[in-house]
Amino acid sequence: FSLTNYSEFGLIVAAVSVSNGWLGPEWLAAMAISLAISFIAAAPLNAKSHSVYGRYLERLKPFETPTLHPEEHPPDLGRARVVIFGVGRIGTAAYDHIVGQHGHVVVGVESNPDRVREHEAAGRRVVLGDAIDPDFWERVRRGGADTTDVVMLAMPEHRANLFAVKQMRATGFTGYVAALAEHPDQEQALEAAGANLTRNLAAEAGAGFAAEVAKSIGSAAKPA
Repeated sequence: FSLTNYSEFGLIVAAVSVSNGWLGPEWLAAMAISLAISFIAAAPLNAKSHSVYGRYLERLKPFETPTLHPEEHPPDLGRARVVIFGVGRIGTAAYDHIVGQHGHVVVGVESNPDRVREHEAAGRRVVLGDAIDPDFWERVRRGGADTTDVVMLAMPEHRANLFAVKQMRATGFTGYVAALAEHPDQEQALEAAGANLTRNLAAEAGAGFAAEVAKSIGSAAKPA
């Protein structure tokens, strides 16, 4: 879908050509209109690229090469009982809390390679993976995740969390799924897709902040 756009560099070449008299000015207008139309057409396709690809995945498989690229091998989730998707600030706090309470029964999945390396350097078990990539879920299914009981979705994008829930349920995962959301309608969408528990991030943070403030109300003394 990205490659179907007319290149903006073509517009630059056309502008240079017009300025040198190699093309008439009408060609620059035609190129500009074509470029704009191609970007408008590509926008909704790119937004749904993973779902479109997932729909035609089986038809596309015969075109794959028999040798897997190193990044295409099934992710090693080990014998993890808990998997956290999105190991940012919230995911990292959840990871450390689970390790402190239950030991090393958790593995993180993160799409940012630099962040994966940072977590590995800190001693956390985090693997590289993109939860909105249908191929990732196919690799998870091939690699097996029979020991996983709980999945936590802490990715910053609602679209990614929602897609992950749908893919997990579609691959037959029957364990417990908890997901973060920013708005009530997002919570409803996640629950409809199969999440067992959703939490409104803003509401939870606000409630926790208020609870901490409330503790100090009784002990705060008014100035004379």
